[in-house]
This record gives sequence, structure tokens and C-alpha cells, in this order.
Amino acid sequence: RNGIMLVAHVRHLQRHEGVVEFAEAVRRGALERLAPILMTALAAGLATTALASAQSSYTAVPGAFIVQDVTPDGSIVVGSGGGGGFYWAWTTDPSPTFIGGLSATGVSDDGSAICGNITDPMTGAEIAGRWTQATGWVSIGALPNAMQCPSLSSAYDISGDGETIVGLSWDGCDGRGFIWTLGVGMSQLENLLNGTNRATAIARDGSVVGGFAQSSTRTSVSWAPAGTGTVYDAASQGEVYNFTDDGDRMVGQWDGQGYYWDNPTPMGSPTLVPGAIPGWNGQATDANEAGDRVIGFDSFLLDSLGWVHDTSRPVPQQYQRPRHGGHVDCLPVAVQNQRRPLKYFGYHGFT
Repeated sequence: RNGIMLVAHVRHLQRHEGVVEFAEAVRRGALERLAPILMTALAAGLATTALASAQSSYTAVPGAFIVQDVTPDGSIVVGSGGGGGFYWAWTTDPSPTFIGGLSATGVSDDGSAICGNITDPMTGAEIAGRWTQATGWVSIGALPNAMQCPSLSSAYDISGDGETIVGLSWDGCDGRGFIWTLGVGMSQLENLLNGTNRATAIARDGSVVGGFAQSSTRTSVSWAPAGTGTVYDAASQGEVYNFTDDGDRMVGQWDGQGYYWDNPTPMGSPTLVPGAIPGWNGQATDANEAGDRVIGFDSFLLDSLGWVHDTSRPVPQQYQRPRHGGHVDCLPVAVQNQRRPLKYFGYHGFT
């Protein structure tokens, strides 16, 4: 089933998101649906990095293969494993609590609400959902004209109060960003560049939504919660992957490099993060509130290496590779914000 889902996603990227080159479709498909292809080889981890000594230690998440998000205080992580989505108060509980569904992709500030994806009981397709202890998984629906492409909708992130979720749904089989609000429901965000759109991230205070719009290639865009959108530079290639909690800094990929950008404006210029490995594609995945750390990874096909960028220094620090041969993945995706030493959360594996 996992292999079929990966192939379907690669085909979707080629047919509906304009990824013409097969190798790029495979690379992006693996990054966006990494869990299925690395199920037997990936151990999710929490990395505590001492920047001065360039040493890293990892805490494996029992039974899991991907960590997707973390509460701002670093106490609860969410992700996916063999039992579906999970949450883990990793400093106090011996193991994660698996909550079913297909995946858990975001968590509220207090850990009480989780967004993710479940199986629609009516169609068997993937559909976005919201989980709380009181309700379990509940579908948040799809846009009115959504077809199974192959999902009906997919949740990517949740606001700090747990009441707003953003992601991808469809107009027929044309991708559209959505915003869902508790008590209101799902609405489509403005379609930008007359192509595929996806809402990938929302600031924890709910002030701004980010993602990509695509005509020939993806480019970074954002939306106000009311739905109106902004294209920053249609000629640049990339995506918004995250924001600081107040939405003042966004991070992502810009023409093959990670970037961070404070109070962005159309046709302005982000600050690019130098690649940790020359020639590889870089992307920034999160930033801390103090403004002095940006995390991300460099990748080439299915190989990747995580980095932490001190914004006062010219070159990012790489995570150390484990001492073994073969294929390695180290992809930090989130950073806790409220205490030091900083902890970086993501996934790490090898074959």
C-alpha cells in the first residue's frame, strides 16, 4: 500500500503540479511522502545540538518514522508511525501515544489539538482531519468541487490555538489552498497564478498563511486569513515552509536555497542561507523566535543532510552524519522556542 501511495503521489506531481522531470518528481514525492518509502529504514528522532562543539545526540521515537511538529515549549512532538499519527510528551512519557488515522502533521501550542489526515469512510480516500482527546479524529471535509486526486484534502499545519487548519484540497483535480476554522468550516484561499496552490504553513498566532502557487514552477506565496493572497516573485522557484510564531519571519526555499525573510514584501529580497553542501538543493524549515537560528536541510535525490544556521555566521553548521555507510537522511523540521539549549525536531534514518 505504501509503495502504491508513493507512485500515485509521484504521478500526481507530474500530472497536476507541473513537475516534468521524473527525477525531480521522485525527489519531491519522497520528501512530501517520506514516511511510506522509508518505513523500514527510518527512525524518527529528536536532536539536541551543541552548536559550539558541533556535536549532536538523537533520541529515537519508539515505533515512529517521522516527526512533523512540536509545541513551542518543546515538550510534545507529533508525527506518524506504524500505528498512524502519534503524540509524545517525550520528556515525561516512556513512549508515544498512537491515535490512528494516516498521519499527524501539526499540533497546537498546548498539545490538545492535532491536525492530520485520515481515511474518508465514504470514499476510502485521504481527507484532512482534526484530533482532540474528547472527539478523536474528525474529518474537516474538502472543498465543494474536490475529486479524489488521489486525496480529497490534506492538512499541513494548525494554528497555536488549535482552531485553524490549512492545507490542500481540489477544484476538480486542480490543487487549491484551503483554510478551515472551528465553527466556520473550510474555505478556499485565493487562487494565485491560475495554477496549483497549496497552503503549507500558518503562523501560530493565525496572522498569515504560506505555501506555494504554481504556473510552470512553484513560487513562494502567502495569504491573509481572510483569503487574499500575495505573490512575492513569480520568477523565483520555491515555497514557504514555516513562520515564526508571530508571522514576522517566514522561511522556505528560494531558487534552490533555504531562505529567511523578515516582513516580506512583493519583489523584495529574502536572505539566502548558503548551502551546507555545494550543488545540493537547500530549504529552510523553521526559525526560532529570538531570530538567531534557522534550521533546514540540503538534499540531492533521496540523500539529505540537516543544518542549523546561526544568522550571525556565514555558513550553516551541518548535523554530523552517523558513522556508517549507505543512504542517510537528516531533516530537521521544527525548533522549540522557549528555552535553551535549543532542541531541533525532525527525522533521521539510513539504509
